[in-house]
Amino acid sequence: MGLLVVAVIISFALVLGANYIESEIVQWTLRCLAGVLPVSALIVLGYRHEWTGFGESTQRQEVRPKKTLWDWLALLVIPGVLAVGGFSFAFAQNNQQQAIEEQRAQAAALQAYFDQMSSLMLDKKLRDSDPESEVRTLAQARTASVITRLDAEDNRTLTQFLDQANLLGPEEDSISILENTILEGADLERASLYNANLESAVLRDANLKNAFMFYDKLSNTDLTGADLSGAILIGADFAGADLTGADLRGAHLEGADLSGLDLTHTDIEDAYLRNANLKDAVISQEQLASTPYLEEATMPDGSTHPGQAPQVIPLEGYRIP
Repeated sequence: MGLLVVAVIISFALVLGANYIESEIVQWTLRCLAGVLPVSALIVLGYRHEWTGFGESTQRQEVRPKKTLWDWLALLVIPGVLAVGGFSFAFAQNNQQQAIEEQRAQAAALQAYFDQMSSLMLDKKLRDSDPESEVRTLAQARTASVITRLDAEDNRTLTQFLDQANLLGPEEDSISILENTILEGADLERASLYNANLESAVLRDANLKNAFMFYDKLSNTDLTGADLSGAILIGADFAGADLTGADLRGAHLEGADLSGLDLTHTDIEDAYLRNANLKDAVISQEQLASTPYLEEATMPDGSTHPGQAPQVIPLEGYRIP
């Protein structure tokens, strides 16, 4: 009986411990183990007592052999399959429910943002506010907070709103709502950031894959580890930006200003650099050899590259606002 008591105590501890673990898979594993231990202990004890029918029996002068592995498989396989199937179904249902709840939460957050921004624009005269005003600070903080929370699809809706509301800058009649904001890790894949002012913004580890960033101002912007692969960055100004570990593979950088930047740890494979300014940039010959699209680009030594880039730039899948 001591074995059974120990198994029950361990099972109880496993159930309690599962409540403090975030991973649902680990929780279910511990709970299943907590259920198996007492059953295993009962089986072991059953072999020690003839009356249980598990071990060998000599009643009525007849010897009944012990149950074999195949006997146990026949006894446990169906319940085991049902248990695993039930667990898998419950796990899938739970994940689906969580996804739905997260989607609803993001939709609610996006709608709340639109309502608050509408109030700031209409009631608090956001457009006429000074850059250091309380209303401007509130608008920037709220925008950055929501962007870092939303997924790529909702952020496309949000950035389209900012573009249409003329809140991306840098025109005189526009507000640079994203300037000097912290957007670390934001999911902005395929976002509409046309002619946006992102000066001094922190976009570390952000997902800007295939984002539309035509003529963006990215001066002194922290883009370390950011994914800019396939992004449309034609004419973008990167003066003083940090591109350490950034992924610019296949990015459209025609006419972009990359002068003086340290691109040693930047991936520019197959990037379109036609007419780009690379003067005084720190970049290896191996990196330059990784892209054939350098036509008329200003090279680090100040010379102009003849290049072999195609005249037609593939922009499939993009709709210019």
